[in-house]
Order: sequence, then structure tokens, then C-alpha cells
Amino acid sequence: MFSLWRKARRENSAASRLLGSTSLRFALHGWQRQFWGEQTLPRAWCRFAGHLKAQEPQLPLYWLLIVKGHRTYRYLKVFSRRYFPAVNCQTPEPVRRIMDCLAQERFGQCYDATTGVIHFPGSRGYLKPEWAALDDNKQGKPEVAFFLEKNPGHGQGDELVCLTELVESNLKRQALQAFCRGMET
Repeated sequence: MFSLWRKARRENSAASRLLGSTSLRFALHGWQRQFWGEQTLPRAWCRFAGHLKAQEPQLPLYWLLIVKGHRTYRYLKVFSRRYFPAVNCQTPEPVRRIMDCLAQERFGQCYDATTGVIHFPGSRGYLKPEWAALDDNKQGKPEVAFFLEKNPGHGQGDELVCLTELVESNLKRQALQAFCRGMET
């Protein structure tokens, strides 16, 4: 169904210590088309995040997501109520600082804080044309237009840095259910 290139783990980085928070890094690649729409992995991921949150409930837990395509960007809206950057919503300065700090530490000079985009000098992969293609019902979606405006180099592998806080009050129903189950284990 998918392959992991790095296991999920809590970051105990200089940026996380500086910010007094925990960030969660979890990377996937190689989704196969027959598993699109499957919710097993997202539910397991939310449960794992809830488990981490239960271990240190006093610390904010952030999901730093780097996004190459509009489909992945739209996933933020499925999971959370507030995420950044977002349509019709200015990223608050404290949130921008967290994003910049985490992205700068992880991606160094490849991260452009002005645009919020990571541009790798050599290819680290790109979306297959059929996955990046916009069908008629996607073209009119505000989130898709926003993503394309924010990350015009997505077709060449550029990634948009996104952030959401993983906390009960910010999660939508399905993500919240799994997150709360994780907090109980």
C-alpha cells in the first residue's frame, strides 16, 4: 500500500526545544492508486499522534507537513479546523515563526522563508502528471487555486511548508476520534 522512508518519531530538535513544542515527522511515498481513499493509515497516524500528546500533554504538538501537490494540501482541511497557510486567512506571526524555525532547521538553505516553499537543487521526486492533473471539479476549488498560487513550482518538485496543531479543539471528527483513542493508550 505504501512505503515508509523514515519511521514516525517525535522530534527533539533545537527548534522544538526552543519553541517548547514537539513536532511530528512522518513521511510516506509510493501511494498506489488502488488504495486512494483508504483511511487506515490516516487513522493510525492520528492515533499515534494522540499517544504522543498523552505522554507530554503540556507541550503543543505540531504537524509540519511539506506538500508537493494539491491533493495532499487539501488533506489538511480534512484533518483540522485551522492550518497554515490557508485560503482567506493570514498566517499569524507566531505560527509563521514556528514554521520558519522548523523548516529552516530541517531543510536549511533549501527553505525560502519569504515564500514558505522548499526548493531542492536536485530532484527529490515530483508528482506524476496524472496525479498533478486537475479535473473539472477540482479547478474551481479555492484550496486548489490557493495551493497553485503559493507553490507554482510544485510540478518541478517544490514543496509548500504547512503547519497545524494537533490538539482536540483543532481536529475534525474522524481525526479527533482516532487522536483521542491514542491518548487513552
